[in-house]
Amino acid sequence: MSGGAGPSRPLPLLTDELPMQPLIDRVLADLQQRLGANLDEQVRAAMAPALARAMEQVVHETRLALNRTLHEQVHQAVQRALAERAPP
Repeated sequence: MSGGAGPSRPLPLLTDELPMQPLIDRVLADLQQRLGANLDEQVRAAMAPALARAMEQVVHETRLALNRTLHEQVHQAVQRALAERAPP
């Protein structure tokens, strides 16, 4: 095994040759970016039906309130008109 390649030495361990913190930081940043985008998509997909139901409920309640207000206003206007027509 002496083919001019020099003395054989054991392969270095990753911890021996590379500072670990920059590697950890890079891997963590990459994972956070990928997981963040994936999590955003999953949260949006999960929340969409609930938000749609909530919006439908708000629209329904708003329509009911507007309908009640309109009826009250019409009733009051009719009462005023009748009162103005009544003989003194």
